[in-house]
Amino acid sequence: MNKLYRPSVYTIPVVIKDEPGKTLLIHGYTGAMDIASEKIMNCLQPEKRYSYDNIPLSKDVFDRLIARGYFTDKSEQEEYEYLKNFTSLFNRYEKTKSKVFTLMIAYDCNFRCPYCYEGNISGKGHQWSKKIFNKDTVD
Repeated sequence: MNKLYRPSVYTIPVVIKDEPGKTLLIHGYTGAMDIASEKIMNCLQPEKRYSYDNIPLSKDVFDRLIARGYFTDKSEQEEYEYLKNFTSLFNRYEKTKSKVFTLMIAYDCNFRCPYCYEGNISGKGHQWSKKIFNKDTVD
């Protein structure tokens, strides 16, 4: 018996206004981005289920859509668990990376971004906040 495939719930369709009949597909966890025709979009309706026996697309196109994550043989719960495990693994990897240090050469930044906490420091006129690192301090 052939596997049944369903559209992934993590497929994000974006209508391309300047190209009638074309949709940009973005897959949420594979990162795939592709331009899809109306025929493909009709196959990606949430209630649809396909096998290689009944897909109204070529085998090559169907294989590519599966490989890029737009179709899956996982249930919604299995797909959710896959994504949960994937993000957990990714977060553990990120924690193992070396730490990054930022040297503040001066608090007297001239950008004055409204979200920056450094503005409160230099805006109060403290003498130390106007000082700039010199070579001795860096060494």
